[in-house]
Amino acid sequence: MLGRSVLVILVLALAGPPLLLLIYRVAPPPVTPLMLIRLAQGEGLQQTWRPLDEIAPALADAVIAAEDNRFCEHGGFDWEALGSVYEAYQSGKERPRGS
Repeated sequence: MLGRSVLVILVLALAGPPLLLLIYRVAPPPVTPLMLIRLAQGEGLQQTWRPLDEIAPALADAVIAAEDNRFCEHGGFDWEALGSVYEAYQSGKERPRGS
């Protein structure tokens, strides 16, 4: 019984994120973490999603650059940055980013 539960959790942990990426490729997310934070702060829950073609291209680029200014160079995963973070972590020089 416990083994089956662990297997289900493992499958969900591995298959869940790619499945959500596929779903959110065509459908807007129902809420975002920021929306939930604002709801907890008492600001209510409101959203007005806009199609990407109604948003200025520069705004979409700015949002991506704010998250990862090298996105256009690596197309998804910055293996160079991941390698340098891993090396720094292995050497004990610094705490990994995002932790």
